[in-house]
Amino acid sequence: MLHIGAQVPQLDSVHLDAAHGGVLLVDEDHLNKHRHLYQEIKKHSVNPARSRDFMNKVVLDT
Repeated sequence: MLHIGAQVPQLDSVHLDAAHGGVLLVDEDHLNKHRHLYQEIKKHSVNPARSRDFMNKVVLDT
């Protein structure tokens, strides 16, 4: 999922990759759903430093 934010929210779009190709969403309902989904993903994700530390630990442990 790639959220393309614009200065004007009405120009936002979401690009979804799929096995059959990409899908570009521009409908306001779809955008609101994916904005919310993106915020939830960000809320539960680790910051870049913790992510890097975790990946280094995995590499060193294998």
